[in-house]
Amino acid sequence: GTARHPLRVVIVSRIYRPEPSAASLFLGSVSDALLEQSIEVEVLTAKPLPGQGTGSRGERVRTFPVLRDKRGYVRGYLQYMSFDIPLMFRLLFTRRPSIVFVEPPPTTGAAVRIICAIRRIPYVYDAADIWSDAAAHATSSQAVVRVLRFIEKFAMRGAKAMVTISQGVVERVAALD
Repeated sequence: GTARHPLRVVIVSRIYRPEPSAASLFLGSVSDALLEQSIEVEVLTAKPLPGQGTGSRGERVRTFPVLRDKRGYVRGYLQYMSFDIPLMFRLLFTRRPSIVFVEPPPTTGAAVRIICAIRRIPYVYDAADIWSDAAAHATSSQAVVRVLRFIEKFAMRGAKAMVTISQGVVERVAALD
């Protein structure tokens, strides 16, 4: 018979351990659980701040430099683009995974959808929260909210599956359609 290729998962997130955040903790747990099942894990993420060390516990963590705000966060349109644009090339040329697991923001989800469509790789979207809802509270610009909602729906609709921790998010995702 033919030898089965081992499963290989690529996790895409602008934040990953050792950076302290809920997303880092969650994605680290996802990675640990996959590694326990002998699934190969590669993480495409932002280069951590100096002195934070490494977050790897057996997975291959591939970092690249990104723009950060004054407080050291990858937060804001320019910062997201500094992650998403190089990510598209990195994902295009990385060794083919079985599946990609992508963490918001929606712009990263949209970038992953485009490259995964080109390469015919399924992806899972982590709908941690509804960014367009948060934007509606943060800005009075209906145009910004509409654009973000479009990008978010684009990222979600291409996903093979979605995961979320919150039932409230599940209800909002259903309402977006």
